[in-house]
Amino acid sequence: MSMIRNLTIRSLAALAVAVVTLTTTPPPVHAQSGPMVIAIVDLQVIGRDSKAAVSARAAIDKQGKAYQAEITKQESALQAEGQQLEQQRASLTAEDFRKKTEAFQQKVNAARQSAAQRRQQLQQMEVAAQSQIQTAINSTVADVAKARNISLVLIKSTVLYNLPAFDITADVLQKLDAKLPSVKLTASK
Repeated sequence: MSMIRNLTIRSLAALAVAVVTLTTTPPPVHAQSGPMVIAIVDLQVIGRDSKAAVSARAAIDKQGKAYQAEITKQESALQAEGQQLEQQRASLTAEDFRKKTEAFQQKVNAARQSAAQRRQQLQQMEVAAQSQIQTAINSTVADVAKARNISLVLIKSTVLYNLPAFDITADVLQKLDAKLPSVKLTASK
């Protein structure tokens, strides 16, 4: 009985806080003419289908394949050199073999560093592309909102339900494709 009473008291207290919160009006940020207009934009669709995102993914994939080919070539050369060193083992003095092994290990370490650097460069390219695209999305959403007198734009993934009429994704996508048809990325050598 005591537990039910505590739950009821907590429920009533929460309800009272909700009523007070909902009945107080927030201070005006700026004068708004007319009713509040809300819209929804699907960033996942834009990130998947926009020309800029598609071109960025293609450029990053192309550069990733080039880096992978370079790394594979280095690995093959190192494998061959390692096998050759192992074959020379019997004909070399212990000191000569140690020196050659150390030199070979330095080459292996350099190749590992090079591969790590290439992965980092790809990540930097991806971050730069995302930054360019996000900046363009933000300004495009603002442009569409201003043109339609929209007061508030929500991200679709955070909205539980909306009518299709609230969705401005197609307009934003069309204007974004016109504004930013591709992303220019430069790969470090």
